[in-house]
Amino acid sequence: MAALKNILLLQITISFILVSCCGKLYGQWLPVEEVEVLLPNGDVYEKSMEVVHVDQAGMLWLSRYPDGLGVYDGEKMIPYGFENGLSTNVWYVSQDELGFIWLGTRNTASERGGVQRSSKPFLNGILPKDVVFLDSLPGLPLLDVEVSALKKDELGNLWAASVDSLLIRYHVDAEGTVSADTIAPPTGVFGGLMIAFKEQQAYLLDRDASRLYRVPIDYEVGDTMEQVELPGSTVGNIHFGPGDRLYWKGAERLFMADAPLAKPLEDIKNNIRELEMGVVKENFVFPDNETMLVLSTGNLIEINTNTLSIRRIYDSALDLNVKPLLDIFKGRTGNIWLATNDGLARMPVDYRAYLSPNLHSTGLSTGLGDEATVQAARMTGPEGKWLTIGTSQGLLLRSEEGTWTAVGEAEGLPYPQVLGVASDDEGRIWASSRQSGVNLLTPESNPHDIRVASKTLNLFDRPYLIHQIPSLLSYVPSALNLERASGGDPVPSIWGGNGTFGMVLSDDEPWYLFTKETGLETAVLTFYEKDEQEHLIAANIQTGVFRSKEPFTFEEVQRLATKGKAVSKNRSYAGVRDTGLFEHIPLIWNDVVFPAITIIRKWENELWAGVPGGVLILDLNTLKAREFVSLQDTLRTPTDIAFDPDRNRAWVITGLGLCEVHLENYELLNVIRKADGLRGEIGYGPQCTVLDETGTIFFGSEKGLAAYRPELARHAKDSFALYVRENDLYQNGWGKNEAYFSYAALDYDNRKKQYQTKLEGYDEEWSDWSKDANLRYTNLPAYLFPKVYKFRVRSQTTNGDWVENEVPTKIEVSPPWYLTWWAALIGLGLLALMIRWYLRFQLRRQAEALALQEAEVVREQRDEIKLKNDQNELLLKEIHHRVKNNLEVVSSLLELQSVGLADSDARDAMQAGQSRVQSMGLLHQKLYQGDNLAAIEMEDYFNNLAESLLETYEAEERIKVDVKMSPLELDVDTAVPLGLIVNELLTNTIKYAFGSAAEGEAAGAVEVGLSKEGNSYLLRVKDNGSGKDFDAPATGSGFGTRLVDLLSRQLGGTLNEVNDGGLKTELRFNERPS
Repeated sequence: MAALKNILLLQITISFILVSCCGKLYGQWLPVEEVEVLLPNGDVYEKSMEVVHVDQAGMLWLSRYPDGLGVYDGEKMIPYGFENGLSTNVWYVSQDELGFIWLGTRNTASERGGVQRSSKPFLNGILPKDVVFLDSLPGLPLLDVEVSALKKDELGNLWAASVDSLLIRYHVDAEGTVSADTIAPPTGVFGGLMIAFKEQQAYLLDRDASRLYRVPIDYEVGDTMEQVELPGSTVGNIHFGPGDRLYWKGAERLFMADAPLAKPLEDIKNNIRELEMGVVKENFVFPDNETMLVLSTGNLIEINTNTLSIRRIYDSALDLNVKPLLDIFKGRTGNIWLATNDGLARMPVDYRAYLSPNLHSTGLSTGLGDEATVQAARMTGPEGKWLTIGTSQGLLLRSEEGTWTAVGEAEGLPYPQVLGVASDDEGRIWASSRQSGVNLLTPESNPHDIRVASKTLNLFDRPYLIHQIPSLLSYVPSALNLERASGGDPVPSIWGGNGTFGMVLSDDEPWYLFTKETGLETAVLTFYEKDEQEHLIAANIQTGVFRSKEPFTFEEVQRLATKGKAVSKNRSYAGVRDTGLFEHIPLIWNDVVFPAITIIRKWENELWAGVPGGVLILDLNTLKAREFVSLQDTLRTPTDIAFDPDRNRAWVITGLGLCEVHLENYELLNVIRKADGLRGEIGYGPQCTVLDETGTIFFGSEKGLAAYRPELARHAKDSFALYVRENDLYQNGWGKNEAYFSYAALDYDNRKKQYQTKLEGYDEEWSDWSKDANLRYTNLPAYLFPKVYKFRVRSQTTNGDWVENEVPTKIEVSPPWYLTWWAALIGLGLLALMIRWYLRFQLRRQAEALALQEAEVVREQRDEIKLKNDQNELLLKEIHHRVKNNLEVVSSLLELQSVGLADSDARDAMQAGQSRVQSMGLLHQKLYQGDNLAAIEMEDYFNNLAESLLETYEAEERIKVDVKMSPLELDVDTAVPLGLIVNELLTNTIKYAFGSAAEGEAAGAVEVGLSKEGNSYLLRVKDNGSGKDFDAPATGSGFGTRLVDLLSRQLGGTLNEVNDGGLKTELRFNERPS
């Protein structure tokens, strides 16, 4: 109990010191959002936890003592505990290059700490199933002593330090084989070692001995180990921060020194700085190069890294609105994580851009900062530049120095529900309220003649008067616009509007109400502007924009009232009923008509009008549309517009965020949403936004007054990772292929995230948007061979950039057995056999039918051919017969002619011609008498020819002709010239070879032969006569000799005559081609 009292006393003392020294640093609301961490069963995990590691995929590893570990993927936390072989007291987590998770654990009452490693790697966001954490690897027991540090160096080695002087370096090669080295200091003692790495150097902090060591990360036993003793006592972690500075924590102190990277380690003692700040937690976070965040005494402390001074202290309850803080950690996607007693909270890494006034912390008695602002204005007076903001509980005023002042009912503002605000450069403020009408706040030194008594209050450190302008409460304007009277009158007039009338008023004149009869169509006027010709431009959210037909000033309103155009109903107001004062101006862009608007704001010679989907830029004098600025689809219609001419920017306010638009080219430069760090949803009413001189935007939100500082924002947010964290494939042999995918966008805001999915090989297009982070496919087809599908999922960042899972998840679906290649092959084989059998059967039937048909056709054709052949044969025989008869007639005529011739030579010529005709007629006789009309049997022909010639020359008795040859047939074309040749040779032999002989005495013998030798024929005619005198002059006409030569050449033969016991004549000729 005494120890507890001492601890409480210490915390109270430290808090008092911090508040006393740095009290003015309080008063900023941080964009911290508590995150519901769900378990797989959907329950919310509400126990304390600490962020101990962010893995390669960006998932958070949370220590849940005494429940073990949890992996948070942005939607659910997957727990790992005793059933996974895990020690329950995990302090350190690291991951090697292959994706295996390494743990450093500490002792509990029942467990001994040490080093453990997962049995499976965690890669690409997929959480492996059935993973266990091992105390030893094959051939290598892991450290089994309580671990005081576990970190990975730049080469991928893991360094584990124990509390009992052990320092182990584990090396993991590309194949996953792990080896270990033991590193020992020169003194042989490491106590409570902390490790940091830089430029392949290991910095080892021994917190028990307040000693710092430095060794190369490829250190081998025996190498030199530098060491230096540090001042004070070291009790916590060592970190490298911006500018290569080393930070470590001591007892109620924070130390910083420039790391002597290329210098002796001893040099570090020359530049150590320290900051006394109480008990500091282990982890430090560096949002940028000039800022460090640490936890101390339940508060979040912001430190300037250059000066090591406290910049601001955030109270966990008031400024962060979370339970006491346990740990702080920086994620990979632009988030800073805060672990609390009840779970997790987060804030953006550029949180300073979203710091908003926390009016509770300023000591203000009212809760004005928790209410949505209604209207805001900027005022420049003698006291400097001020912001005036109306809320439902009064006015908020901020001075140029940043001091906030509240003016509520307690300060003298009657019925402080403020609807509209306007202010001038002399420090006067108008505030409208439904309960009290319009109130004017004026400096006491500048009073005005007000019809009712005024109240005094202290404002801006000087006396102010609150005047209530006489009015009917039912006509109180909900928006106020300041318009100076013309002619140099310093008294301004106020233009306003409510749900019934548009109106103009001054603090010393009656109100003038514009009724519907003036041409406004509806009088729910909210916005007023003037063009360069003093035409009044009025607008409302129902029917759009109206413009006065003539220049319209406060004096013109007074003139109308003087001419009787105003009907007075009360001394405090008069209704203007002059018809035709206003004309309706349609707003058109690209043939699209915008019937209503939400806001109009004048910028130089332009009028910016908020319309559904964007901003319409109008020419101020013509009210013609110049440009349309389209906002992103996820944003609502604009509710306000503020201009920052110093930075050439316009800010368009919507219900879901801020849109930054370039003033000259109208480009949409940036979109800031609640997810980026804005305090709640914004855009509560018109004119709810105001910029100060630094460009900071103050606006109303659902959670109260909010701010945004563009110069501190990191517009290029880190893109979140998108992973498929789980995929299952169920298959059976009958084609029931089901694939299940679960995915997560690691922006840790999945309740609002939408996804599109596509399974390549199955889906042709991306799916529609869906908030569901789980998807199931059934009956995925695969034919013949396994089919690979690739699952892709994508989402969008808050700035509209597409993010897609880097590595598509592949699944391989096997076909059912009846659709495998071998089943198809067997089926095709059986089908081929069936087709073959069927075809053979059909072919056999067709062959049989064709055979029968062909047989019938052949028979018919044969009969027809035979008939035609018989007819042709008969016809040819008849022709040959007729030719033979004709030749006989010619022969007979020659014979008759020769009988009457007295000249023996003529008679011999006639007789020779007769014999030639007879030889040809004999051929035709043989043709029609034989069986072959195309060829002649030459042996029989030669015999008949010899007989005919012997008969003609009456030499049967004295000359014998012997035909010696084998049966041989020749075609007609060969037989005719050959027959004539033989006819001539036999005729010459009969006439000249044997001379005269007695009657009955044989004069000689003649041999005739024809033989075939290969492809040629040999004709031989030989007699035993007197031979031939080749030198003797020819007798007769010589016609026969010439005829033989001519016919021999016709046959292509060679004629040869020799005396060989008589005359032997041989004719050799080739066979005629077929």
